[in-house]
Amino acid sequence: MATVEIENKGDIFLKMRYADKEMSISRQSSSDATLATLTGAFAEVYQKPAESDGNINLEIYYRTSATAIANTDKGEQNFTFGAITFPEGSVYKHDNTADLEFSKSAKWNDIQNFSMTLKPSEERFYIIMYSLSFPLGGNYTFETRMKFGGKVIPETSVNNGPSKIVGIHAAIVVKSNKTNNNISVQYKYDGDQKVEIKDFTDNRFSQAITAFELPKSTEVHNFKVNSSKNLNTNGEWKSLYLDATIELKKLKTVLIIYNFNVNVDNKYFAARVRINQKFNKKSVFASKETKYACGQGYVPIVLQPGRYTIDIDYNSNSDNTFNPTSREEDLAGEVISMQIVLLD
Repeated sequence: MATVEIENKGDIFLKMRYADKEMSISRQSSSDATLATLTGAFAEVYQKPAESDGNINLEIYYRTSATAIANTDKGEQNFTFGAITFPEGSVYKHDNTADLEFSKSAKWNDIQNFSMTLKPSEERFYIIMYSLSFPLGGNYTFETRMKFGGKVIPETSVNNGPSKIVGIHAAIVVKSNKTNNNISVQYKYDGDQKVEIKDFTDNRFSQAITAFELPKSTEVHNFKVNSSKNLNTNGEWKSLYLDATIELKKLKTVLIIYNFNVNVDNKYFAARVRINQKFNKKSVFASKETKYACGQGYVPIVLQPGRYTIDIDYNSNSDNTFNPTSREEDLAGEVISMQIVLLD
């Protein structure tokens, strides 16, 4: 997760290497913004080689068309990566190698040749996520959202643009069921020219769906902003009042997943997770000069036994009002949500 300033609204690309292997699923991109947050993730089953000390190298690679700066001493910038290890479990991947086409549409359409089905032996929690990075050929808006089991998941809505490059990542925890565990992605697109993805050799871009099984003991707590909010904070950090409280009886690994898709009309918007009145520097999300502030964040943390209040603060100079909705055909699809995942 990286929040960076980019000179002249340049292009920036990030990706990760794991055990000396590039993880194409982790590729992310941003363009046409002077401040942007890029989030990428992947899941992998690790099998220790016979002659190995068990250590794994994780590295981030980047490419830019202009000077990009991540000044982590600033309250609005962040450059973080990490990993969580789980017991043995299933990992599902759809790393796209099929031709994709996107035509102008004001209505939601399923992305053809881009879906995946879980085949669990029992009901379990899974983290499911999708990543899209590809050129549009012009400055257009590209919206997406995920479906699971045929049902729309509004919390995964992302409104990218206007931009000449799509850079989207979203994730959520779902529970598998006995009937339909299909994962698919829908889109809307306002460009006049059809977009065709046929070249899979460009190592800046990727389209992927990933899912991985969580331990049986996992607990998931869901929170969402359900009321309207005035976005302009006059330069101050304000609480979203999610009222997320958890009580831990023992040491726990906790994963906080949070999603934003907020119409700010090209103004500044920043957010950060706060745990017991102390904000987590690694959680900072920020954007500027995009119609929507949209993105995904992860905070993995180990917490001692005790009672915790977890909230999200925001800071914006947009005069818009945040209007949450979950209506399937809503054009805005504005959402702010958070999941607290207790892992062990």
